Amino acid sequence: AHTGFQKVAVAGAVAGGQDEALPWRVLVVCCMCDMVHFYSVCSLFSYGGIMCADLGWAADRNTAGFVAGFLQSANTFGRLPTSTLWGRFASRYG
Repeated sequence: AHTGFQKVAVAGAVAGGQDEALPWRVLVVCCMCDMVHFYSVCSLFSYGGIMCADLGWAADRNTAGFVAGFLQSANTFGRLPTSTLWGRFASRYG
Protein backbone atom coordinates (compact mmCIF):
# COMPACT_ATOMS: atom_id res chain seq x y z
CA ALA A 1 0.00 0.00 0.00
CA HIS A 2 1.12 3.55 -0.62
CA THR A 3 0.20 6.86 0.89
CA GLY A 4 -1.50 9.60 -1.07
CA PHE A 5 1.54 11.87 -0.85
CA GLN A 6 3.90 9.41 -2.50
CA LYS A 7 2.00 8.26 -5.55
CA VAL A 8 -0.40 11.00 -6.57
CA ALA A 9 -0.74 10.83 -10.33
CA VAL A 10 -1.19 13.71 -12.70
CA ALA A 11 -3.49 12.52 -15.45
CA GLY A 12 -2.11 13.00 -18.93
CA ALA A 13 1.18 14.44 -17.70
CA VAL A 14 3.19 12.27 -20.07
CA ALA A 15 2.58 12.37 -23.82
CA GLY A 16 1.75 8.66 -24.02
CA GLY A 17 -1.23 9.04 -21.69
CA GLN A 18 0.71 7.48 -18.82
CA ASP A 19 0.49 8.98 -15.36
CA GLU A 20 3.47 10.61 -13.68
CA ALA A 21 3.92 11.18 -9.96
CA LEU A 22 3.51 14.75 -8.75
CA PRO A 23 6.90 16.16 -7.62
CA TRP A 24 5.94 16.92 -4.02
CA ARG A 25 9.39 18.06 -2.91
CA VAL A 26 9.58 20.66 -5.67
CA LEU A 27 6.06 21.80 -4.87
CA VAL A 28 6.84 22.16 -1.15
CA VAL A 29 10.04 24.10 -1.89
CA CYS A 30 8.15 26.47 -4.20
CA CYS A 31 5.46 27.03 -1.55
CA MET A 32 8.10 27.73 1.10
CA CYS A 33 9.85 30.22 -1.19
CA ASP A 34 6.52 31.96 -1.78
CA MET A 35 5.86 32.17 1.98
CA VAL A 36 9.32 33.62 2.65
CA HIS A 37 8.87 36.20 -0.11
CA PHE A 38 5.46 37.22 1.26
CA TYR A 39 6.87 37.56 4.78
CA SER A 40 9.82 39.67 3.63
CA VAL A 41 7.60 42.05 1.69
CA CYS A 42 5.14 42.41 4.58
CA SER A 43 7.86 42.96 7.15
CA LEU A 44 9.59 45.56 4.99
CA PHE A 45 6.51 47.70 4.45
CA SER A 46 5.41 47.59 8.07
CA TYR A 47 8.35 49.79 9.06
CA GLY A 48 9.01 51.44 5.70
CA GLY A 49 7.60 54.80 6.76
CA ILE A 50 9.81 55.02 9.84
CA MET A 51 12.82 53.97 7.76
CA CYS A 52 12.11 56.75 5.23
CA ALA A 53 11.94 59.35 8.01
CA ASP A 54 15.06 58.05 9.76
CA LEU A 55 17.09 58.02 6.52
CA GLY A 56 16.06 61.59 5.76
CA TRP A 57 13.98 60.78 2.70
CA ALA A 58 10.94 62.49 4.28
CA ALA A 59 10.74 65.72 6.30
CA ASP A 60 9.13 63.98 9.29
CA ARG A 61 7.19 60.86 10.22
CA ASN A 62 3.87 62.46 9.30
CA THR A 63 4.87 62.72 5.64
CA ALA A 64 6.88 59.51 5.51
CA GLY A 65 3.90 57.40 4.40
CA PHE A 66 3.80 59.21 1.07
CA VAL A 67 7.50 58.60 0.51
CA ALA A 68 7.19 54.97 1.65
CA GLY A 69 4.59 54.46 -1.07
CA PHE A 70 7.35 55.00 -3.59
CA LEU A 71 9.09 51.89 -2.23
CA GLN A 72 6.20 49.71 -3.35
CA SER A 73 5.96 51.56 -6.65
CA ALA A 74 9.68 51.07 -7.25
CA ASN A 75 9.26 47.37 -6.48
CA THR A 76 6.49 47.02 -9.04
CA PHE A 77 8.16 49.16 -11.71
CA GLY A 78 11.41 47.30 -11.15
CA ARG A 79 9.71 44.07 -12.18
CA LEU A 80 8.34 45.47 -15.44
CA PRO A 81 11.57 45.41 -17.49
CA THR A 82 12.29 41.77 -16.65
CA SER A 83 8.77 40.33 -16.66
CA THR A 84 8.88 39.42 -20.35
CA LEU A 85 12.25 37.75 -19.94
CA TRP A 86 11.02 35.72 -16.98
CA GLY A 87 7.89 34.76 -18.93
CA ARG A 88 9.94 33.51 -21.87
CA PHE A 89 12.25 31.62 -19.52
CA ALA A 90 9.27 29.97 -17.80
CA SER A 91 7.68 29.06 -21.12
CA ARG A 92 10.86 27.50 -22.41
CA TYR A 93 12.18 25.72 -19.31
CA GLY A 94 9.11 25.10 -17.27
